[in-house]
Amino acid sequence: MRHLQPRRALAIAILLFIPWAPPGASAFDWAGRLRVTAAGLKDPKPAVRLQAVRELGEANISDAQPHLLRATADEDEGVRLAAAAILAQNRVAAIVPVLVEWLSDFELKVRVEAVRLLGQMGISDAVGPLIRTFGDMEHQVRMAAVEALGRIGSRKAITGIIGRLDDPNVKVRRAAIGVLAELTDARSVIPLLGKLNDPATEIRQAAVKALARIADPR
Repeated sequence: MRHLQPRRALAIAILLFIPWAPPGASAFDWAGRLRVTAAGLKDPKPAVRLQAVRELGEANISDAQPHLLRATADEDEGVRLAAAAILAQNRVAAIVPVLVEWLSDFELKVRVEAVRLLGQMGISDAVGPLIRTFGDMEHQVRMAAVEALGRIGSRKAITGIIGRLDDPNVKVRRAAIGVLAELTDARSVIPLLGKLNDPATEIRQAAVKALARIADPR
């Protein structure tokens, strides 16, 4: 058995140099791992930077926050959006100004995602910027804003949604009616009654269903 002793000694030596983490600790609990992962954000390959963002999303958000915020300025759209999604999911207030700025981004996908994430965060400060997106030429942005405002559900948000009942795009009008039906706010009854004369059949039908759901005596 003597020939096993050098191997045991070698095994013990290796174990002494392996960073130890307590049972149940995450991969980010051992020293240096966060720095190594964050360094991936500087890699020239977008795929590597995106993977770094995803791994940072598994770390403690207070530790990963500064790195993820920097990633929102990445030149690659996918990296920026992934970092923003993680921060919004964790309700990090520092991402709100970034998302508001993105509401005017040149790329449609970025504007739509910024609207969606602001709605996901559900903060009242986002209502004003979201209502301003109703001036966007792309109906996808306006429709996303209607749904985002519905998630916030404040009085001002509902007023903004009611205003979209006359949107030139049928899909946006339909989305507004659907959200108002979910919110069952009495202030939407009269505007919805007006949609019973909408030129689009699907809008008239949706208005009837919404009014039935609200069940206001009027």
